[in-house]
Amino acid sequence: MKTYMKRVSLTFGFLLILLQFSRANISLPEIFSDNMVLQQKIRHNFLGWAKTGETVSIKADWMDKEISAQSSVQGTWKITIQTRGAGGPYNIHIKGHNEVILKNVLVGEVWLCSGQSNMEMSAQSGINNADEEIKMPTGLR
Repeated sequence: MKTYMKRVSLTFGFLLILLQFSRANISLPEIFSDNMVLQQKIRHNFLGWAKTGETVSIKADWMDKEISAQSSVQGTWKITIQTRGAGGPYNIHIKGHNEVILKNVLVGEVWLCSGQSNMEMSAQSGINNADEEIKMPTGLR
């Protein structure tokens, strides 16, 4: 009787998993979200998950046409899009079985800064002639 119950449980679990995959929605890694900033004038790879063999398309507000790809056997997909110069806010539409809309996306320069604790200092933190330094254009320092 225990063996029979194990088989029934395993079969039921397997069927639930298959049902879940058969109705898979397009999903994205968390790095792709509303309010994100994309670097301008480069090619960006968008990737995610969908049902195996599903056609996924992307159309951003700055693009003339949508770009499509088919998901792999593992259910993954990747589409590369080109960004223009700085601008926004834009929406990016990702369609397949469902639609994901990334809202308020900006395109521009993306800078990552790291360093020591002195990066927290402002011009008011003991810099000689702080008021004059603030007024001076960056290129003249």
